[in-house]
Amino acid sequence: MAKQMYTSKNKVLVSPVPNGFEASELIGKKLGVFLLDKVVGRGGMGAVFRGVSSDGTLAAIKVIQLSSQTFSTEDTLSRFSDEAKATSLVTNDYLVKILSEGYDADIGPFIVYEYLPNGSLRDLLN
Repeated sequence: MAKQMYTSKNKVLVSPVPNGFEASELIGKKLGVFLLDKVVGRGGMGAVFRGVSSDGTLAAIKVIQLSSQTFSTEDTLSRFSDEAKATSLVTNDYLVKILSEGYDADIGPFIVYEYLPNGSLRDLLN
């Protein structure tokens, strides 16, 4: 698989070219300590998965698609990084917490959030 270098906020990231994935293709893959076991949401930047660690801890894991037609790769990485930083700075009972963030050489950047089992905000509003 070909690799391409991207920079974002003084970081150099290596990503498959392209990393355009179907969310279902990532089911069963590991990101960090979490096994992706189901898709729980999709958005303009990628997909959110439920992840399960070996001790049974659940997490919501957001993975971006660098092949998005909406943003350039640099813009996408910058926005994703900004989201992780901003969310980690705010503490509030009404916001999910970031547990970690990382980068996988085959999948790309990801953010690990606490998992809320009652569905998405979209589900609650509908």
